[in-house]
Amino acid sequence: MDKRIFYVLILCLFVVMNTSLAAESESVKTTPVIPQILLDKVADGDGESAYFIATAFAKGEGAFDVDLEKAKKWFLKAAELNNVHAMFELGMMLFFDKDFGDARQWFEKAAEQGHGESFYRLGIYHIYGLSDLKQSCEAAYQQFEAAESRKVSVAFNDHAWMLATLPEKRCRNGEKAWRVYSKLERTFGSNGLIPLSYLDTKAAVLAEISEFNGAIELQTYVVEEFCGVKLEDSKNI
Repeated sequence: MDKRIFYVLILCLFVVMNTSLAAESESVKTTPVIPQILLDKVADGDGESAYFIATAFAKGEGAFDVDLEKAKKWFLKAAELNNVHAMFELGMMLFFDKDFGDARQWFEKAAEQGHGESFYRLGIYHIYGLSDLKQSCEAAYQQFEAAESRKVSVAFNDHAWMLATLPEKRCRNGEKAWRVYSKLERTFGSNGLIPLSYLDTKAAVLAEISEFNGAIELQTYVVEEFCGVKLEDSKNI
């Protein structure tokens, strides 16, 4: 049986039991507790079980309400048990808490195990000079390329955008931006729906390689889709 299915079955059983107890005594408010079977697995060093508990608190699954502090605690436990997904999720929580130094350490640990989105996040550090890192588009692009090799679509998008828009000449390369964006399109396949924000990047890339008509047409489409306003009609207002 797939581990994820096993965990969900445990949580569902726990929800049923908890609901039954609550029905027996509506006047007594029960506080959900973590199923002992999961705690035992964590005690035996199972990082995936700790990650599942963290996710339940992060998303409010089953009988649990969203509790980000408990989620962070369990992501940390899972990360310490070498769960790479927990390393990334903990890094993200710390990042949004603006604890850039500790977040970076977990992104680096996850990247060492080949986690694609962690490479992308480390690229962001180099773009903005976070956690005492020197701003470097070259270093950022290396991280983006590592993420791209693992099919992280946002890395393709941001890489192409920066190649087309950053003010420093050494960071700009329209032809490379087009190649990167073309790879992004291929990841979605011939029938894939590319997010509108990615189409905005394509418009910037087209402008950088002097395909101005295509850039204007695409940017018009993006604005109309986002705002629900026909630009041709707006000329008559």
